[in-house]
Amino acid sequence: MFLFLGGIIFILIVIFVILYYFAPHSEMMHAFQNTRSFVITIFVLTSVGLYLVGAHFNGLHEARWRTSWLYETTLDDKPVVYAGSESEIGLVLNQKPQKDVLFESELAIWNPYGELSIELSRKWGGTEPIEMNVSDPKGENLPYRFPIAITFPEDGIWKLDVTTEGKHIKEIIIEVE
Repeated sequence: MFLFLGGIIFILIVIFVILYYFAPHSEMMHAFQNTRSFVITIFVLTSVGLYLVGAHFNGLHEARWRTSWLYETTLDDKPVVYAGSESEIGLVLNQKPQKDVLFESELAIWNPYGELSIELSRKWGGTEPIEMNVSDPKGENLPYRFPIAITFPEDGIWKLDVTTEGKHIKEIIIEVE
């Protein structure tokens, strides 16, 4: 939506500039009292257009970093909450992940995969990505559960990118306090 509005404003700017050079005595150009008011109008419209285009692309970036949905399931006859995708993949949240505290949990997966690789990265960077491999599921029932232990060096929003044999499976986005 913002990109569309920004595009409309840029088209309007182009029309004004064309009229300024090719039809300076048209009714539309007479709406501007002098050249200074025309320049100010073009400057303001350009600023608004750039702001709208920037808002569009910032919104796309933010959408990729929204925390994953929370779901409930039963593991070992106990109800648990996990972040991720319903009946596909999730990170069990027995506790809230915290900075510089060992976070021991399980990755619950409903589809069989081989060895899994997890790359953890922080929103806006600031730390090196953390890579880990998990291969031995705990138990043989669905969902397959892979124990993991992570110490997050910084707080903020973190993305767990889960892959198998180089193929992307899913992203899980959590908040670390």
